[in-house]
Amino acid sequence: MLRCLRKHAGLFNTFIGATCGIGHWYSAKHMCYSDDYKEQQYKKDFEIFYEYIPQEKKHSCTQLSITKSSATYFFLDLPGSVLTRFLGDVAEDAKLTTRFFYIDTLIADEAMRTWQKDIALKRTELKALDKTVDHSEVNNQSIHELHALAREWHILARNLSDYSALLKFFKSCTSRYYAATVTCANLSERDIMTLNGTLEYLDSSCQSLTYLISDYSGRTKTRIDLLYHLANQAESQSTRELAELARQDSAAMLTIAAVTLLFLPGTFIAAILSTPIFNFADGEMQVYRKWWIFPVTVAPFTILVFVVWFAWLGHKRRQWDKK
Repeated sequence: MLRCLRKHAGLFNTFIGATCGIGHWYSAKHMCYSDDYKEQQYKKDFEIFYEYIPQEKKHSCTQLSITKSSATYFFLDLPGSVLTRFLGDVAEDAKLTTRFFYIDTLIADEAMRTWQKDIALKRTELKALDKTVDHSEVNNQSIHELHALAREWHILARNLSDYSALLKFFKSCTSRYYAATVTCANLSERDIMTLNGTLEYLDSSCQSLTYLISDYSGRTKTRIDLLYHLANQAESQSTRELAELARQDSAAMLTIAAVTLLFLPGTFIAAILSTPIFNFADGEMQVYRKWWIFPVTVAPFTILVFVVWFAWLGHKRRQWDKK
């Protein structure tokens, strides 16, 4: 079908590539072609192709081929609202069917309306998220919603940038068309002024929406930074409370250690004197003649305990260094 349209109706290869291509992750494309080499203006052909993005993840393509006696349009994913507006306008004024670039300005205006609605909806979402001011309301859901909103602002800004380039392309095409058809009787001064005024209005609206998106994008970023700041404050408060609890636990441990140090010398001496090495029978202290066995046995075991302890500390330190 597409090959037939290309052969008999003049469908662009670019249009076919946009229809059957690998996707639209790249920027929109525009092209304008005219037979400027022909001397007679009534024999000149004028052809335009452009893409635009009325909605996220959706490109629309339009091809306009103008000859001496006809104008042929090819559309891919033309929004239904554009066709509805065009049929309504034509019902009131049938001359609009032959006005140069009228459908194209309708397409541009409808895309502008779509983005205005998107901006209004996202502005409402931003105002709702602006009410999140209490620490208890700072949660992952709010942060995720703000990140999603920031992404949507970025996409809208990119689409408007492409749209601004499309409007410049429209102005360039109209200038070339005027130059190619300067002697055509059906091109009135009123139509030229109306088209130029429409394009200027669309360009001004595009700039206004660009400024709005820049403002709302900055507000969204500020809101994200504020939520992170509040979350860090809450985390800092929790850390301070944990530090206070640790200090209290440390004070309790110091108290226990002080009490232990107070009683440890007496307990140690009492334990030594209660061994069979010392005998207090008959009111006199008698020392067992093989008392040296006790220190000789205790000293190596004490050294062994310290060696094992230091080895365990070194093993833990090496594990921590690896991490």
